[in-house]
Amino acid sequence: MITGRFKTIDNKICEVTINCNRDITLNETDGYYFTENPVEISLNNSDTFTKILKTTCKINILTKEFIPELYTADDRAISVTVRVDGKLVFMGYVAPFCYNQPYDSKLTQLTISCQDYL
Repeated sequence: MITGRFKTIDNKICEVTINCNRDITLNETDGYYFTENPVEISLNNSDTFTKILKTTCKINILTKEFIPELYTADDRAISVTVRVDGKLVFMGYVAPFCYNQPYDSKLTQLTISCQDYL
């Protein structure tokens, strides 16, 4: 499980949990950090007649090592929750994606794209 928390600009506590087969806490001592824009949640409504509104979430972290547990072809294998002041604001799965890392930096920005449970 990957866990981390940060304060929003409104001084609210945001907690992120990614359920995978590795225990990582996002903090400075372990070498895992949130970026300046750590979580982006957006509503995808492509049609005014659509009754079901889909949400997506992007989690941005900096890491110094490869995290292979986040890469899977199964789109329902890794679940994600985001809470703000204890209230659930997003629940879904990590979308399958490919790993890409530049060779010129000690820290790599990793964007984890998530889709809601719908």
